[in-house]
Amino acid sequence: MRRSGWTADGGIGWAINFAHICAEYLGKALALFIDILNPEVIILGSIYGRVKSLLEPGMKEVIRRECLTESYQACRIVPAGLSESIGDMAALSLARGAVVDRSVEKDHNFWYI
Repeated sequence: MRRSGWTADGGIGWAINFAHICAEYLGKALALFIDILNPEVIILGSIYGRVKSLLEPGMKEVIRRECLTESYQACRIVPAGLSESIGDMAALSLARGAVVDRSVEKDHNFWYI
């Protein structure tokens, strides 16, 4: 999607069509999510932040069309604040968890690999 996003910004037809299809399916999924859970905010990850200008108009149109009006109006959809750093934070979180798990496992005389 990253490369397709850059290409679509350049105006290549297949990439723009791909972005429209992604926006439609994202909108359908979020409309269901909004109707079921009625969240105040939905935070979308790094891909959304990179290609927001391509996805947002189509996604919001689908959500507006398929979602309950009150739920749609009460929900904000925003890109993740960490944007490109999210992968780094996930790796650090996993590493920290592995260290903590190892110390707990040692105390109980069993190991997970």
